[in-house]
Amino acid sequence: MLPWCVAVGLVVVGGLYPLTDAILWRPDAQSAIGVVLTPVLQGVAFLLAAPLAWWAARRRRAAEA
Repeated sequence: MLPWCVAVGLVVVGGLYPLTDAILWRPDAQSAIGVVLTPVLQGVAFLLAAPLAWWAARRRRAAEA
């Protein structure tokens, strides 16, 4: 479970920066594009992180057994 929590945590934290930047720190006319695309890019990041989390979870289970 820990590798999955780490993967999700990294995706969430990685998505907070662009959203905070676009909404609070430097809002402009193009910020709406960033707000719309950030969840899509977070999905892609999770799809990339999921195989690594799966692999780490399997290795961790094998080490415990």
